[in-house]
Amino acid sequence: LVSVGPFHEMSADGHEKLNAQALRMGDISLPIYAYRDKWSGYLLKIKLLPNSRTAAAIGHLFLDLVAEYNATPIRVTTDKGSEIGWQSLIQESLRCVNICPSHFFHLFILPI
Repeated sequence: LVSVGPFHEMSADGHEKLNAQALRMGDISLPIYAYRDKWSGYLLKIKLLPNSRTAAAIGHLFLDLVAEYNATPIRVTTDKGSEIGWQSLIQESLRCVNICPSHFFHLFILPI
């Protein structure tokens, strides 16, 4: 497993081992979602969320991560759960704006 450098590839997943059934404290649940950089192994963000299974919550958390580090990862590896829908769209859009040559193609066309 090789990564070129920081923010080249990031892993993300939710951890629900501390849910209401496991804690046995009534309706109390501690859903956690985390992002880890593959190159450094550094845990970039870990957050306790009210619900880590909604696309809106994970999309918002991903935007918080991008704003905090002022960087967009080239690749995000996830488990393809239903909660990553917005995250995938946001990451793809930001990545395209930041590094897609086709986005800036019109700047290189010279008038004849």
